[in-house]
Amino acid sequence: LLAEAKRRTGLSDFGDTWFQVPLDKLIECMHAEAKLSERGEGLWAEKLTNFLENRLIRNQLLKDHPEILDEPVTVSAAILSLGRTGSTKTFRLLASPPCHTGIKGWEGFFPFPLEGEEPGNPVERRRRAQAIKEAGPDMEAVFGKTTIETPVEEVFIIEQGFVGTSFECYAWLPTFIEWQKGFDQMPAYEELRVVLQVLQWQDPSRRGAKWILKSPTHMSAPQTLLDAFPNSLIIQTHRDPLKTMPSHCSMITPLYGIYSDDYDAKQVGRF
Repeated sequence: LLAEAKRRTGLSDFGDTWFQVPLDKLIECMHAEAKLSERGEGLWAEKLTNFLENRLIRNQLLKDHPEILDEPVTVSAAILSLGRTGSTKTFRLLASPPCHTGIKGWEGFFPFPLEGEEPGNPVERRRRAQAIKEAGPDMEAVFGKTTIETPVEEVFIIEQGFVGTSFECYAWLPTFIEWQKGFDQMPAYEELRVVLQVLQWQDPSRRGAKWILKSPTHMSAPQTLLDAFPNSLIIQTHRDPLKTMPSHCSMITPLYGIYSDDYDAKQVGRF
């Protein structure tokens, strides 16, 4: 995967290689537990390679433009809640006024400029994000009508460090999830801050606006979130867990079917 990412980008410097520890564990657990289909293996290999490509591109971008790290980033609030509690609607509401900003859908997939891209005109990244959206499962019934411009949670950034709770939404990986409880996710949150700086640098109109964050993955590292963004307000939406958890399970189990022909929905629910 590392070699393929280097081949595709023509780059070789991944920067800090802390991410290889969770990546190795994730792949180990995928082989041992996830029961991926041949199609699922191909899709995961592509996803993980794309994450590695982004790491190479980001590292080169920071070398070429060290001023990015001077961008002052202010997080106004972070929504830290179980999924299916109204957190997405709250997030989109708070991210909508001009004084606030959030990560857009296409930025979640492709936060860094591509080679040859005109500043302020990310046509190719938007095209690729639209293709991914159209190829993926139809989630409109779950999240309402969305476009690639709709604000999305930053789990799409955090998972590129091969940590966070998103992986359990796509594959049966109980050992990885348990292992992660003892792993320090701070490097992923530090990289999230850098991504916010990159997005601000690409779009100067965001300067002065405060960021709104939102993701259930923060529940796996709440103190880390506060250490990374110490002045942010924490917002927690609430819904009866007896309604929340079945809703969550009914949302993720169809996603398992994209990558595996052999999974047990009842087992997922118990976990």
